[in-house]
Amino acid sequence: MNAGIIFFNSSISGAALLLSAMGLWFTAVIPGLDRWSRHFFMSYFFVFMLCCLSGILEIVFQSYIVSNTVFCILLLLENLLLTLLLPMLTVYLLHCCNESLRSSKLLRVVFSVWAVSFALFVSAFLFFDGFICITPENQYYRGPLYPFLLIPIIMIPLLNLAGTIKRRNRLSHKTFLAFLIAILPIGVALIVHLFVDFYPLVAISYVLSALAMYSLILSDQIEQDRRHQQRIILQEREIILQEREIAEKQREIALQQREIAKETLI
Repeated sequence: MNAGIIFFNSSISGAALLLSAMGLWFTAVIPGLDRWSRHFFMSYFFVFMLCCLSGILEIVFQSYIVSNTVFCILLLLENLLLTLLLPMLTVYLLHCCNESLRSSKLLRVVFSVWAVSFALFVSAFLFFDGFICITPENQYYRGPLYPFLLIPIIMIPLLNLAGTIKRRNRLSHKTFLAFLIAILPIGVALIVHLFVDFYPLVAISYVLSALAMYSLILSDQIEQDRRHQQRIILQEREIILQEREIAEKQREIALQQREIAKETLI
């Protein structure tokens, strides 16, 4: 592979790794997210960090001769981690809509498509040369049938997009926008990847959309917490005013009772 291309791909993969590490750090230290959302984003950024590391190792192994089996396992791991992020978005969407994960048809379809896509990748690596070609020097080339491997993967963002639009009335405006920002760039990058072999584009679209989604979800939850605190303050003020009114009425009743008692004595 050309040294300039290797340097460029390494730079993009390194930037994606750095951004995902920043997202993980922000999620861990910045308050504002509920517990479930915090665990989701920490898991999401951690899985993506592993994916970026496997991508960087893949680039390194293309420059140094290693076992062809090790290189294939690394490519499969990279694909597994990258595609696993898509069903994770489905799970988070269902959580935000308060839907049961066990009974969700959307989740069953998404995981079925994901399983099929991974099985196709494994089969392509092991049995067919028309999809992927790996030279003895660990050079990785797309075969003429490679785009067919991406079709099941592209179906998952489309399913997530349809599920998000269908559930838009159960999401806040910012949360709905966050899911669109998380899904659309990934879908577009995967479609471009059908025709152009540019994996770093997919990687950087994942992490940038994830950071944008995190920012919007964090902003939305902070705003909801602020409105909740304001409602509590208003309720407390109303209670204080009611207590004052009750105290005033009790004073008036006490004064009236004293006046009645004086008139009775006279």
